Amino acid sequence: MALQRELADRLPEMAAVSLAGSGLSPEQLDQWSDLDLHLDLAGRAEPVDLFVGLDVWAVSDDVASGQQVLRVVLGDGRRVDLVVEGGRVSVPAKSADNDIRMIAALAAAKLGRGELLI
Repeated sequence: MALQRELADRLPEMAAVSLAGSGLSPEQLDQWSDLDLHLDLAGRAEPVDLFVGLDVWAVSDDVASGQQVLRVVLGDGRRVDLVVEGGRVSVPAKSADNDIRMIAALAAAKLGRGELLI
């Protein structure tokens, strides 16, 4: 819960956040679950620095149809998936091997769950 609290404390007051994914079904949560959030920044002009100062290991960022989808893997293996509307979250710096790291993080979670098809 420490990560959730830290991210919540970094959000601007007018931001609306809602839980998504496996967090809505506690029976589906396991040690490999990521934190899925929908974030509405209600037209905020400046990007929000949610991940500044955190040990970011890998990042994926896509923008389409007015939504930002930001996936972040922290150095300790925790993962956060954000769907952002009404503004943007600053994208943490990417390492030279970022794409390989993202694939490795996904593979580790799938293999950890016993899913053999990656």
